[in-house]
Amino acid sequence: MAPETGLLERLELPMPFRQPALVVSLCKAPDYTLVVVSGELDIATAPQLRQAVTEALSEGPSTLHLDLSGVSFIDCAGLQVLIIGEREARLRRGRLLLRRSSAHVDRLRDLTAVHFDSVDISNHTER
Repeated sequence: MAPETGLLERLELPMPFRQPALVVSLCKAPDYTLVVVSGELDIATAPQLRQAVTEALSEGPSTLHLDLSGVSFIDCAGLQVLIIGEREARLRRGRLLLRRSSAHVDRLRDLTAVHFDSVDISNHTER
């Protein structure tokens, strides 16, 4: 048996890591801002959406329409951003309205019983 030298060998293994992609686009209309979100909305990317929502509300108008149809994954951190965004919009006398959703977002909303007001884009009426 070889004598113990007290030195540890360092073993480096390549670890595939990719930064989850989230794309947030803002489009201002006279009475609302459309926020289009696509990609993975999770603990790593939620701050990006939080910043975009905060900036959109700060610059006005205070009503946001969310298009989440491109969201491929959402966790509780992503849901928290939506809940906080809705509260911030209401504090500014505005609203956060769900314009489009994805199956991933709908599933999390159903599991958590969290629902947002929506807007019908065919005739632009709020529900």
